[in-house]
Amino acid sequence: MARTMRIAMIASECEPWAKTGGLADVVDALSRALQAPAPTGPGHEVDVYMPYYRGLTPPVDLVPLGLRVPVGSEDGVARHETVTLWSGEADGYRLRLVEHAPSFDRDSYYMDGTSDYVDNPARFTLLGRAVLEAIRAEARPVDVIHGHDWQSSPALLSLRHRYGGDPLLAGAATMLTCHNLAYHGWTPNDALWQLDLPERVGDNPDGIDLLREAILAVDMVNTVSPTYAAESLTPEYGAGLDDALEHEALDRRDAVGRHEHAKEAHVLRAGALGQAGETEVVVGESEPGSLLPVRELVVHRRHIERLIEGRDAASEVESAVARGGLYDGEKARARGDARTEVVL
Repeated sequence: MARTMRIAMIASECEPWAKTGGLADVVDALSRALQAPAPTGPGHEVDVYMPYYRGLTPPVDLVPLGLRVPVGSEDGVARHETVTLWSGEADGYRLRLVEHAPSFDRDSYYMDGTSDYVDNPARFTLLGRAVLEAIRAEARPVDVIHGHDWQSSPALLSLRHRYGGDPLLAGAATMLTCHNLAYHGWTPNDALWQLDLPERVGDNPDGIDLLREAILAVDMVNTVSPTYAAESLTPEYGAGLDDALEHEALDRRDAVGRHEHAKEAHVLRAGALGQAGETEVVVGESEPGSLLPVRELVVHRRHIERLIEGRDAASEVESAVARGGLYDGEKARARGDARTEVVL
């Protein structure tokens, strides 16, 4: 019998709690679809971690968890910040709000007037570290850590460079969804201390491009549509990341040849964003050199072995999505709100 996966989503926005664009819609809809119980969904256990911004109206009956989170310091002395992680049920998944007033009790999510907050690297490093520390504090490993856009990059890079030896975290597959390649989370040398990473990550002598380095660090990268995925591999539309994305795609192909666990990667794909009525299900290896749409769930053999007992992996995965999946705008409108629907 298959066991459900534990999935940790990391995002700066999630509808209806905080939204400036489509990122929030996808995080909410994807999380609800992944946790939906049979027969409508696969019934995975999904936690969505995001900042507790000023003005956010949370779900009711939140439960607090206090955490001490290691952060960077300009003088190099070890430092921790105390945060409160508030958890509550959110219409189909568990919402986990990271409260830290100095970081998130502000007028805007990202900007001070017309300029980015100068401490954005520190703010989103704290978000990511809170996620990793919560997993450690609760002693419940996750199967997949799924980041969204550059704001999740500090978590994914911290996992690789600071937490890689932690037995509660080292076994998690990592995934990054690129919603908007225009925003990289560029961090110049004089602000690198905010990230609390090793002295040099990447090969840029002037600083760290957080989105680029996360693309190169994770197990799988995907985008919000097949068209955007194809465009992202070109200099015209890749926002300076086409080489990193191409390297990631080719490296994935090479890994398939080198490592037995990567050879058995299974991809679940259902439809394209916004194309109601069209359903496509793909089970098996991803095409070499390709990026993958947002509703894919990529699980390497080592994770499938945890989830499936006594059944053929491909058959089990196929049955989980046999009903297909698509964004159902009619259902969203019937609800009387603007929330995107994904039905698996």
